[in-house]
Amino acid sequence: MTGRLSQVRVPTAGIAAGDHRLFDFERHGEELTGIAYKDPTEGWKVYVNRCPHVNYSLDFGDGELLSDDGKFFMCMSHGAFFLPESGECFMGPPRGQRLEALPFHVHEDALLVDILPEPAEWPNLPEL
Repeated sequence: MTGRLSQVRVPTAGIAAGDHRLFDFERHGEELTGIAYKDPTEGWKVYVNRCPHVNYSLDFGDGELLSDDGKFFMCMSHGAFFLPESGECFMGPPRGQRLEALPFHVHEDALLVDILPEPAEWPNLPEL
């Protein structure tokens, strides 16, 4: 894998613990969205918003990707559940696979997210 392709600034104001914000980015001409999630105990997590089972966004374009109880990310197409703190699927077709994490750093009131090339092993990402 080579270096970053670009960097996206994601404002963090107004994101409460346990909540998320979607953001747009482009990678090799493909329009994608990312998930910036504020974990209540572990801080920020950033993922590409797509299911490793079938290359769809977790939401239906409406930004809704938390389970009814608000504890897990959910693929609205297949009903798969993902742990927000690791991106790992624990229930559903991609069980054992995980969301693609993106590196970032916090700068003032925003996350600066590095957009990297798609991992060669996608969608079968190695365990963290």
